[in-house]
Amino acid sequence: MIKKRQAGFTLVEVTLAIAFLSILLIAILTITVTAGKLYIKGSTNQTINQSGRDFADTVRRDFLATGISMIGGSPTGGAITVGSGSLTSGRICLGTVSYLWNSAALLNAPNTDEVTMGSSNTPVKFARIVSPNQAYCDKDGSGKYPMNIPSTEQATDLFGGSDRDYALYSMSMTPIAVTGDKGMYQISYTLGTNEIGTTQNDSTNSFVQCKPNDSQTADFNYCAVDDFDMIVRVGGTK
Repeated sequence: MIKKRQAGFTLVEVTLAIAFLSILLIAILTITVTAGKLYIKGSTNQTINQSGRDFADTVRRDFLATGISMIGGSPTGGAITVGSGSLTSGRICLGTVSYLWNSAALLNAPNTDEVTMGSSNTPVKFARIVSPNQAYCDKDGSGKYPMNIPSTEQATDLFGGSDRDYALYSMSMTPIAVTGDKGMYQISYTLGTNEIGTTQNDSTNSFVQCKPNDSQTADFNYCAVDDFDMIVRVGGTK
């Protein structure tokens, strides 16, 4: 009786097939993870840019509706800041609208004086207050600016209530031309995500950037910081 030889795979062939399949699966997984990270990073940057544009539109309309004489504090010098270094809060008071904000560094620093809202003393990121007076830019008898926004005020935190934690790293207001009650200002601000330890100043301290991935506290995929500049006109309604 003659037995037929049965066809099959040798051990070497099976090993090579498994190795090839493993390499293919690792490549697919790597591409998928990389694509996911790129999508998250792009989505974060897009959200920051959109928030920056929405913020600019609101500020531009408010400045256009006011006049130079209606700007409280320092109308020809810029925004009022309290604190030093990066641990600052700021304020600008227009005719019927006031802005109060805390820097990102101040929001992340314990035991510091912050601008707060309501009886719960919730720190604000950037509050827009509809107010017919300029009380927030006037010092009290002790030489201090008001640091709490009462709950009775019509106030909105423009960077509050979102899925991500955004904040201003800096904001400046520089007059370009002032004639009578009209003029033009340059508003420069840095807006970004605000997770503790995920950003740093560059080597010259001239701008803020996200920490590289090799940093222990980095969250590069969910971190985004961008600089914005705009020119606003004051007294455009007259």
